[in-house]
Amino acid sequence: MEDFRKKLKIRSTVLLIICCLAPALYIALRLITKGASDFAQGLSMGLLTSIEVCSIIGLVEALVLLRNEKSLKEKYIAVTDERNKAIEKETALKFLPVSTYGIGFAAVAAGFFDIKICITLTAVMLFNLLVFLALKAYYMKKM
Repeated sequence: MEDFRKKLKIRSTVLLIICCLAPALYIALRLITKGASDFAQGLSMGLLTSIEVCSIIGLVEALVLLRNEKSLKEKYIAVTDERNKAIEKETALKFLPVSTYGIGFAAVAAGFFDIKICITLTAVMLFNLLVFLALKAYYMKKM
């Protein structure tokens, strides 16, 4: 239980840092790229805002759990429950092929319309596969 509490403290610290860095990054990008298009500025604003909102939600959840012992125990049980772990593993195992094939089909379809989108989707698909292979190699050594 104490390990779980330490992990929550570390998570809350990381989320707090992200909450502080996201607006600073946006301001720095605005100052550096004054001639950027409205689309690029809007996209970066939207992405950084969503990162900020998700970080705040996670931070609030972690702080509430750290202050309420009963909620902390319930969350600990939910996180360490074997059934939940099995569900997460199955979901992760099924996600990769579905995602890879989906992105692959999208890349083929995009090739008929715009080569830049096709190349981007292919790069995303390759990145997913490289991350999968790296994680598999890591866990093969670890376990």
